[in-house]
Amino acid sequence: MLASHFRKRWLCVKKKFKAVESKSSSGQKASTKGSESLDTIPEDMDISNTTIQDHDCPSLLVEWAHQRLPLPVHWFLSTISTIHDGIEAMSSFLSSDVPSPVRSVPVIWKLHSLSVTLLDGMSVLEEEKSRDVYEALQELYGQLLDESRVHRSTKPMPETGEKNSIEFLRFQSDIHESYSTFIETLVEQFAAISYGDLIYGRQVAIYLHRSVEAPVRLAAWNALSNARVLELLPPLEKCSADAEGYLEPVENNEGILEAYVKSWVTGALDRAATRGSVTFTLVLHHLSSFIFEDDADVKLSLRNKLAKSLLRDYSRKRQHEGLMLQLIRYNNQFTSPQPEWMKESETEKRFWFLTEACEGNASLLKEVEKLKSSLRQVQ
Repeated sequence: MLASHFRKRWLCVKKKFKAVESKSSSGQKASTKGSESLDTIPEDMDISNTTIQDHDCPSLLVEWAHQRLPLPVHWFLSTISTIHDGIEAMSSFLSSDVPSPVRSVPVIWKLHSLSVTLLDGMSVLEEEKSRDVYEALQELYGQLLDESRVHRSTKPMPETGEKNSIEFLRFQSDIHESYSTFIETLVEQFAAISYGDLIYGRQVAIYLHRSVEAPVRLAAWNALSNARVLELLPPLEKCSADAEGYLEPVENNEGILEAYVKSWVTGALDRAATRGSVTFTLVLHHLSSFIFEDDADVKLSLRNKLAKSLLRDYSRKRQHEGLMLQLIRYNNQFTSPQPEWMKESETEKRFWFLTEACEGNASLLKEVEKLKSSLRQVQ
């Protein structure tokens, strides 16, 4: 309420008018203030008829230009600076030898600031100029994220000599310990007002990136799944940063893998599969890789548990047959193309994994045979 009052009463162009108070009951005019006094802006003044002369300026710039409060000292660090294409974007053209206070801000804070902007509604995305700036910053920060990910994957830590952790976007650790609450609020806003806006969806999808620490990724996924808006996120190729950053390395967090399966069996992923959302691509890639790849680091008990859940769901929901076949036939896009005979061998291997996961359960073994038969029919 206070934010709304501040925005309407102080961040809009005010129109001064001369008001003469009516005579009091005693017939005397109200006394006027001296010339040295400041003009006041009545709280109940009607501003509906005010006009903005700066037609070429976006509303954000007009608000700053006409407000009666001083600019904050950190204004030049704002990621949504509306001076031309933004100070952030202009700093990217500077030589790496030139010091820049904007560059010294960690990418995690830059990504967070873009998200914070959306908590105030869709206004920044509804205006063409500010939308262009926002989209340009998303692209720029995506590039910075890719550079950081590649750099960390190759540079060992000086203390141990081991490679840096892939999960370096520690929103919960570096920004606030209750960041999951922020994520829930952001997703709630996204579900309520975005109507699947591409740029808004890209910003939400960044929290599913493999560089984001696991608790935040899990919070983002659960919020999207519970709100039944997994399908509103854009396809992987339209997300910020490279696709590999969302898919590699293969997910091994038990909580996140179980959340993927839960969304699958509850039907929360059905429309995401139809629309080709990044959420369905993530589930296909990570579940297929975890269940079917012969990796010594994979927990056998967890692999069997996930496979059983999917097979039980298939036995109850025949409409999920297509999803199961996609899971079995999924080909990791980061591996070398395989000849047909190797693909057939890989398919047989995957059915073997499913058979082993059944652990002798007769009803589940029947479902595996049904899947084999269905796959032969579509080939």
